[in-house]
Amino acid sequence: MLHRWDDLRVFLAVHREDSFSGAARVLGVKQSTVSRRIAALEEALGGVLFDRTARGPVLTSLGRALAERAPAVESAALACWDVVRAEQKAVAGRIRLATTESFAVHVLVPHVLPSLRERYPELDVDLVLGEHPADLTRREADIAVRFFRTRDGDLVEKRVAQLPTAILGRPERFGEVSEASELPFVTLELASGESVAEAYARKLTGREPVMRTTSHLAQIEAVRAGIGCALLTRSLVSFFPELAIWEGEAPKSPPVDLYLVAPRALRRVPSVAALWSELEATAKRLAATFA
Repeated sequence: MLHRWDDLRVFLAVHREDSFSGAARVLGVKQSTVSRRIAALEEALGGVLFDRTARGPVLTSLGRALAERAPAVESAALACWDVVRAEQKAVAGRIRLATTESFAVHVLVPHVLPSLRERYPELDVDLVLGEHPADLTRREADIAVRFFRTRDGDLVEKRVAQLPTAILGRPERFGEVSEASELPFVTLELASGESVAEAYARKLTGREPVMRTTSHLAQIEAVRAGIGCALLTRSLVSFFPELAIWEGEAPKSPPVDLYLVAPRALRRVPSVAALWSELEATAKRLAATFA
């Protein structure tokens, strides 16, 4: 007998991520917690759901049967929860905000969340961070700040800013070269393919970067450390006085689009609406300052 919806939620996370560690990341818990919950669910059902193999967990026949039916339960549970949350009148409770680590560290934590908490002391915001986007249709987060269009799901999306970009680096790094094509670049490597910034650097220099990273936060820190330069949003120079903008000749760089996204059922929930408004105002300030 199942006692908690969360039992199925953990099961679905393991199934979709093809690993216990991936499920833990999505759910925001420890891997040991996921393992315990799956073991408890298997005991309750009287059978094994996953074969633990060297390649990861593989569904058993019992697991496949559950995987066929569990999404319907998930959809019903989420719909019930959405209805309850839509009835809330106060800006209070707990919501989950998904974005990249760099945006959270450089913008949200120092410039958005403190004033938001001062204005709405009963509102708690959890951060879901990573370059891999959270699945809002499965409520991995209630609202997201993204730098790309979202194509799937019953979601509300709005482009709230176009952030101008430039080649950023330490001034001493720029002093070592005379042409933009000679600049040493640190580029961001995305699982979804070549990033716009990496394509720009490759076309400009015709060379391999001095460093690649899968983390935007690490890319910025590498530039701050003087390892190389990068195509980044111009607003970063206001956060880091040690950085400068390349003033020499270079091809025009594309802006970064900033989007806010939320499930349609949650967009007007007071807590989500309040955070949305704060994020939109911040994005417009960033865009206006460096237009």
